[in-house]
Amino acid sequence: MENHKCRLSLWAKQKAPKGTVKSQNIMKQIEQTAEMNHSKNDCLLIMVLSHGESGLLYARDTHYRAENLWSPFTDAQCPTLAGKPKLFMFQACQGDKYDDGITLKRETETDGWYEPHKNPVHPDFLLVLSTVPGYFAWRNRDRGSWFIQALYEELTYTAEDPIDILTLLTYVCQKVALNFQSETSNDVTNYKKQVPCISSSSARLPNPKEKSRVEIELSPSSW
Repeated sequence: MENHKCRLSLWAKQKAPKGTVKSQNIMKQIEQTAEMNHSKNDCLLIMVLSHGESGLLYARDTHYRAENLWSPFTDAQCPTLAGKPKLFMFQACQGDKYDDGITLKRETETDGWYEPHKNPVHPDFLLVLSTVPGYFAWRNRDRGSWFIQALYEELTYTAEDPIDILTLLTYVCQKVALNFQSETSNDVTNYKKQVPCISSSSARLPNPKEKSRVEIELSPSSW
């Protein structure tokens, strides 16, 4: 997706075996990334695939707050990313509740630029959770997590006809919500649903100008 509003590539790389990344090593890489010069980069994308619960992610040795990953990238802490989109995607459970879904009985339908001298502390962040807070995030033993499957398919589908990232993520949410359903032998976990959750404080669109990119990898502890 080159020369457009946003260009993303999906890598399935690991720097270490699954489940071997300790919280200290994660934060060290995050801090090193925040200290880099991002003047030639249009945006930042960090993806974490792990276990988790409400507001927390798991490393090998302990859990840590998800906000610890994005707080080093505020305009004050990382000035070369100021005014640029910062995307954080988390494939992890946010609780132990199951989404039973609901069957609808009838169909319904719903239908100037100013550059301030002072910016908010947390502008231009886009946070994507694989499921809504409090709920379980599903994965297929053979194909992987529902969220990552849908994200990969949408990135592949739109590679020749790029769209903006918020529209793409809306399609990802739609695909997970409508195309996936759990199938287990346990009545408690059978026929359950899932929908990702997007939170955005973006105040600008990504710069379409072609620039170099930096690849940031964190080894997943679980797919």
